[in-house]
Amino acid sequence: DFWAAFRRSLLFTLWYVPPIIVLPLILASLIARVRSGRAAASYRVAAYLPVVLPTSVAILLWSELFNSQFGYINVFLRNVLHLPVQPAWFSDPNLIIPSMAMASVWKHMGTNTLLFLVGMYNIPGEVYESAAIDGAGSLQQWRHITLPLIRPMLVLVLVLSAEILSG
Repeated sequence: DFWAAFRRSLLFTLWYVPPIIVLPLILASLIARVRSGRAAASYRVAAYLPVVLPTSVAILLWSELFNSQFGYINVFLRNVLHLPVQPAWFSDPNLIIPSMAMASVWKHMGTNTLLFLVGMYNIPGEVYESAAIDGAGSLQQWRHITLPLIRPMLVLVLVLSAEILSG
C-alpha cells in the first residue's frame, strides 16, 4: 500500500508542480507588460479569482466540466474536435490524477501569479531600458533580467507548492 500511495503522490507531483510554476510565470509576464493601470488591475483580479472562490463552488465547477456524459470538456472533445471518445475523468484510474492536478493548478495559480507579479513590479524600469539600449530584445530581457531578479519569488513559490502538496 505504501508504494502504491507513494507512486500516486509522485505522479500527482509531476502533474502539479511544473504547471503551477510555468503557467503563473507566463501569466505574470503577460500582465506585467500591460501598461494601462485599469486593465492590469482587472487582469490581476481575474487571475486571483479562483483562489478566493469557495472550495465548494470550485468542486461543483470542475465536476460539471469533467462530467463524463454532459461535461463541457467532453462536449468540446465530441462536437468541436470530433473525437469519438468521452473519457470518464473522475472514474478512470489513468485520468483521475491528471484531472485532480489540473483542478488544483487552476485553484492555486492566482497566488503564484501575484507573487511573480510582485517580483516583476519590483524590478526597476531603468534596467530594462538599459538592456533595450544595448540591443536586448524582449525575450532576452525576460531571460537575462526578469528570471534572475525574480529568483527569490521563484523559491517562495516552490516552497508554497511543496506546502500545498503536503497539506
